[in-house]
Amino acid sequence: MIKFIIVLFAAVSLFAQDNDKYITAMKDNLEKMNTSFSSASFQQIANSFERIAKAEGDKWLPYYYAAYLLTLTTYIDSTGIDKDAVLDKAEELLSLADSLSPDNSEIYAVKAMIAQGRLIVDPQNRWMKYGQLFNNYINKSKELDPNNPRPDFLYAQNIMHTPEQFGGGKEKALPHFKSAEGKYNNFKPETELHPDWGRELTMEILKDIEGNE
Repeated sequence: MIKFIIVLFAAVSLFAQDNDKYITAMKDNLEKMNTSFSSASFQQIANSFERIAKAEGDKWLPYYYAAYLLTLTTYIDSTGIDKDAVLDKAEELLSLADSLSPDNSEIYAVKAMIAQGRLIVDPQNRWMKYGQLFNNYINKSKELDPNNPRPDFLYAQNIMHTPEQFGGGKEKALPHFKSAEGKYNNFKPETELHPDWGRELTMEILKDIEGNE
């Protein structure tokens, strides 16, 4: 009995140490993510999240963040990377996150981002397919968690960057940014590792729109 207790205690201690390493590595990457502004740095951090994901095997968050960051690189990169190839990789990683955490509002928000990224590559020929996919994923994200501010934020950005003659612009986007703001004000991530992005940018855009009214 005593031997069993000792073995059990050792196993619990090892698990706690491994979990501490995971949390430390994730927090370090999240800190870098929140203070980085280049596609190269996003790529490096995405690679780091992917390494954590492969080492852990059963956690959706590192796969999710890797996919999110790769998608962001296609939004801001100006070096001529193959954006479809990067989005293919993001989609692959996000599908692994999805398999570990199905029907997850946060994952569907990034699915919407990937669809938007595909559209941006060739808007003239892709707007019908990927515009519809974007809306479908946004609606699913809202359905799965009506209190999640990120689908409102992403939809507001989409409206803001749509030409006014097609129903877009800052004025049309304003109520959606206001909706996102209200949800951010009441939103609390499940843990310190869970998604909380979009808050600061929402406030900055609102300040800009409302300051110019």
